[in-house]
Amino acid sequence: MKIRNIINSTIALFMVLTFASCDALDLKPISFITNESFWQTEDDVKGALNGIYVQLRGAAEHDLYILGEARSEILTVGIGGYGGYDIYYYNTLTQANMPISWIRYYQIVNSCNLLLKYAPNVTFNNETSRNKMLAQAYTMRAWIISNETRDLSRDSVNGVKDALLDLMCLSKTDKIIGSYFSSFTDIAADINGIPKIVAGEES
Repeated sequence: MKIRNIINSTIALFMVLTFASCDALDLKPISFITNESFWQTEDDVKGALNGIYVQLRGAAEHDLYILGEARSEILTVGIGGYGGYDIYYYNTLTQANMPISWIRYYQIVNSCNLLLKYAPNVTFNNETSRNKMLAQAYTMRAWIISNETRDLSRDSVNGVKDALLDLMCLSKTDKIIGSYFSSFTDIAADINGIPKIVAGEES
């Protein structure tokens, strides 16, 4: 009899603890970030925008250089030989030997899309701050997409048009930070008499 009472008491206690703890355990995870939980404050949007710039920096430090400056007259044959870089400055890149993955570009576009979707629903202290962040996301997304679709060859009509567009946009800036022996930045600076600084030199 005593053993039966102990068993019944144990089962009853287990059931009480089980059902009583259901509500306490039915909590939303606070360590797992989702779109629904993240976009709550102005600081969240600022953090997302900073993250996009970090993604862009990762692409710019290698990919954008390879697709841009490396295909100009800046690179040439070195003392040690071609080193595999001849495909850039001779503009012989093809789909087969292209070393750049477009994945990181699509990641940037996706991050911009998320900011553009959720930021309008977040409360800001002033509308100007929101508009500035949205403008940066719109601009960055457009610029990334243009880099994905542009013609970078210099032996085609479209490639020359794209290069001329870059040249004219560069000539409208206040100052140009160029590189050694770059006729591209020299011409852009001369068009509107803009000061040019060689990267690494004192201004």
